[in-house]
Amino acid sequence: MALSCDSVYSHKAFAGSLGGISYPVLADWHPKGKVTEAYGVMNPQRGAPIRSVFVIDKNGVVRWKKVYERGLPDVKEVLAEVEKIQ
Repeated sequence: MALSCDSVYSHKAFAGSLGGISYPVLADWHPKGKVTEAYGVMNPQRGAPIRSVFVIDKNGVVRWKKVYERGLPDVKEVLAEVEKIQ
């Protein structure tokens, strides 16, 4: 699942540009950034979230978090963290 402060319409356009995606993208649109702020990854200067990944278990507990100030998440690293909780 992904979450962004962009609108649902923006998400649909993004998914379309990729030829579709197989996971849900949630809109943290109104009130803007409420979820992002709750997880502590809102950049108030930009009014946008900081790219980050959270691994959350089936009970809703955050088991791993990494913030990416620059660059993209390392997929192998994220998958290794997911495997730890399965």
